[in-house]
Amino acid sequence: MTTKFKGAYIDAPLLLGLALLVAVACSDDPTDSMDSGTTDTDTDVDSDVDSDVDTDTDTDTDTDTDTDTYTDTDTDTDTDMDCTSGVCCDTSTSLYRPSTYSCALTTEYSCTSTDCGADAQEQDTTQYCSGTSELCNGAIVPGGWITVDDCATDAICEYDTTDSWCTNCTYGCATGSCIVSDCTTGVCCDTTAGTYLPSTTQCWATPENTEYGCTSGDCGADAQMRYQYRYCTGASATCGTGNLQWDTWSVIDACGLDDICEFNTSNAWCNNCLYGCSTGSCNVPDCTSGDCCDTSTGTRLPATTQCSATPENTEYGCASGDCGADAQMRYQYRYCTGASATCGTGNLQWDTWSVIDACGLDDICEFNTSNAWCTNCPYGCSTGSCENECGFVTMPAGTVCDPDTGNVWEDDVDSPASGWWDAFLYCINLTTGGLTDWRMPTDEELDALWRISTPYTFSVHPYQCRWPAWAGQDCEPLLWSDYGYDLYGYIPTASAQVFNFDWGTPLVYSWTLTNAGPFVRCVHP
Repeated sequence: MTTKFKGAYIDAPLLLGLALLVAVACSDDPTDSMDSGTTDTDTDVDSDVDSDVDTDTDTDTDTDTDTDTYTDTDTDTDTDMDCTSGVCCDTSTSLYRPSTYSCALTTEYSCTSTDCGADAQEQDTTQYCSGTSELCNGAIVPGGWITVDDCATDAICEYDTTDSWCTNCTYGCATGSCIVSDCTTGVCCDTTAGTYLPSTTQCWATPENTEYGCTSGDCGADAQMRYQYRYCTGASATCGTGNLQWDTWSVIDACGLDDICEFNTSNAWCNNCLYGCSTGSCNVPDCTSGDCCDTSTGTRLPATTQCSATPENTEYGCASGDCGADAQMRYQYRYCTGASATCGTGNLQWDTWSVIDACGLDDICEFNTSNAWCTNCPYGCSTGSCENECGFVTMPAGTVCDPDTGNVWEDDVDSPASGWWDAFLYCINLTTGGLTDWRMPTDEELDALWRISTPYTFSVHPYQCRWPAWAGQDCEPLLWSDYGYDLYGYIPTASAQVFNFDWGTPLVYSWTLTNAGPFVRCVHP
């Protein structure tokens, strides 16, 4: 049993012995019973080996019935005993070892982490005495971790209670653990990594199957083939048939644009289309013979193809309806229909016109069913027609043409009210058929009118009436001539001349004669 006393631990037997010594000392003091009062001043200085100094000051005041006063001043230096054994007991002094005394040293082992490549480490931990016990139960002070083995990235750190170390992973490290090998041998085993080869790895050189095909279904698609090989499965080290893969297609026959690709289970090839290819198939020929068959393509010739050299018909005409238009002709030939290989009459087409008579500017073109030709217009041509002797194609209304002289006569006659002068004014102011510049005719023109061999017809007094065969006919009356008119515009004499159509002779009358004639028929120009 140990008892703590004034900061120090004292064993019970030792304490009992000290008490007995004190009692004996007190009983031997001869003056004790004589003291009426005792004052003890006791200063104890204990010097222990462990440097503990105890200073005891005892002040004891006793009031006795004795009259003696005893004063005892005693200074003692005592050495106390803390312990007799223990790692923290200094047995040479029986005192506790101080708290700076290292009483135990332990070593811990660990790793920097649980990851791949974590380093091996260790740490020394020191425990000190408490200074109050013979046991090693004082402060524990770790010394800090230090690396004792630098592990590679494909190694793991391991430790136990006696050591820490790096363990190399033969097949690599993952998530802090050595990878366990899937395999060690086999065609599909990566013996370096101990893993199965991936499913993309071909493991057999001999094809399992062969396939034939075409690059597309279009015209000109190439013939091709490909092989099927064994591949690793990624889950086994053996090269079985669990993963068969086709390699890429390779061309074995390059087809032309007029070819189609065909294949079966043992081959692929190009098949030439004799009549061309469309939409991936050989064209079926429309025909193989005939005047309207293109035997090279097997198609019927288009409707623009002439198939006969002999004309079916001939046509004549004019280049236009104008003056100077040329006379021309053209042929009609047989053409293919585009729907038949034979050359029939179902599609007759005219070729281009060709000139057979070149007409001049004063010619007109005329034609019939057997020919075309140019006709000359002796008096000129206008608007595609020949003009007459008077220069007209069609005479203006109210006029008549003299074919012998080319003169244009007024169809009507006028009966002047006051003779020749009124007749003169009538003609120079006349507008008929859109024509102006009319005048009175001369004796010669009236005589020529009387002498024509083939009379033409006036609508008014149409007959020239030669005597005596005039009875009952609407004969031409007496007509004023321009005789007596000069350039000065006046009548120099008192007489004027008329023409007698009964006798065909001119007569002289008073220029003011008005009794039922003479009449005047104006001429142009």
